[in-house]
Amino acid sequence: MPSSLVRRVVDGLREVFQSGRSRPLQYRKQQHRALHRLITERQADIEQALKQDLNRLELLQLVVGFFY
Repeated sequence: MPSSLVRRVVDGLREVFQSGRSRPLQYRKQQHRALHRLITERQADIEQALKQDLNRLELLQLVVGFFY
């Protein structure tokens, strides 16, 4: 990803956060827990889909590793 694009995305996210338009911390924590639960519960299905689509499981290992 080009650094100019990264900078624009980060600047936009900072602007939203500083404006107060972002979701409350408790909401974001709840969403994170729900995403973690979904990935954990559906790990076998995700692995199978990645295997079919990419014939690789490294992406899943990276995603699951993020939560542990």
